[in-house]
Amino acid sequence: MILLATSGMTRMTANATKLTTAIDDNDTTLVFDHSVFTDGQGITIGGEPITLGTTADGGTTFTGCTRGGSPTAHADGQEAWLTAGVDLVDHEFDGIENFNAFSAYADIDWVVGITEDGTLIERIGLNFPNLAFFRPFHRYVPANLKTFGLVAWLRADNAAECEICGGIQA
Repeated sequence: MILLATSGMTRMTANATKLTTAIDDNDTTLVFDHSVFTDGQGITIGGEPITLGTTADGGTTFTGCTRGGSPTAHADGQEAWLTAGVDLVDHEFDGIENFNAFSAYADIDWVVGITEDGTLIERIGLNFPNLAFFRPFHRYVPANLKTFGLVAWLRADNAAECEICGGIQA
């Protein structure tokens, strides 16, 4: 196989945590288990997009949050993700190259996502002992200017940071 794009080993800091307290559909104050977000960032809880307001306690409590879509209630302990994740690797195809696989690895429990033209299409959690990700395709030829990529998340209750890498193979 030929690497079309690779990230090399990279250090990633936590960008996901859990809700400390449940919220109902009109709450605009959110409390998290760990301080991993900053003012104004976009996060996702249970598929609901939320723009964080401001924090006065270093990042565990945010007030004035803007709920997106159709706000719903969320239970304490529900996962909260930085919407974009961390871009690991991406590649724009030319309509001729074939695409055989995604591969990625981290040294602790983590979550990898597949993006197509910047839109998250799948999120996969990986746990010890299976910390490597490999998704084969059989000589798939994406359309001209189609971009595929990998993004990643690390929940703060797993670790504050980790080593991660990813690749797109032909």
